[in-house]
Amino acid sequence: MGGTTLPEKRKVPRVLVIEDEPTIVEFLSTGLAYEGYEPVVAFNGEQGLRLAREGMIDLVILDIMLPDIDGFEICKRLRSWGSKVPKP
Repeated sequence: MGGTTLPEKRKVPRVLVIEDEPTIVEFLSTGLAYEGYEPVVAFNGEQGLRLAREGMIDLVILDIMLPDIDGFEICKRLRSWGSKVPKP
């Protein structure tokens, strides 16, 4: 019997880390992966916004003091796009 198959649901939550400090990124990514999450990393606000729009993100860890766009503005933009990422 033929038919279409539904794509398998993601089992691992994806966490977007938007942080410009490499040491902090490494620490967070290692810890998240160890705990069973899939870290997705952006080193600046523009990259973070692009990744948030492209991928299914379950949670965002966001630095406030980024070199290009501050974290408050990133949060505003995510909300204006209708992002369902949990609010603080």
